[in-house]
Amino acid sequence: MYQCQITGEQSQLADKEIRIVIERRDAEYFDDRSDPKKVTGYGREIARERRVTMNGLREWVKAHPEDYENVRVLREKEEFIERRRAAEEKRLAEASQ
Repeated sequence: MYQCQITGEQSQLADKEIRIVIERRDAEYFDDRSDPKKVTGYGREIARERRVTMNGLREWVKAHPEDYENVRVLREKEEFIERRRAAEEKRLAEASQ
């Protein structure tokens, strides 16, 4: 269990932790073994992230619709929940017959 850093609500016991990226920064990667001063690559790394519940993720996406990465995460989570709900309804319907 964890506390949502956007809404402040407590997560449910079975909830998986959802992390959203708030900020990224440019990074340089070095080869520490042969030449520690030689840049071997460039990239971006996570500078700040937040732990959120589904409600917190929904609020974040509503406030930041341009944040495509977290919009995609929300869509995937909601699709997974819907598939799980449909499978449970199907299982209950088959069990009652």
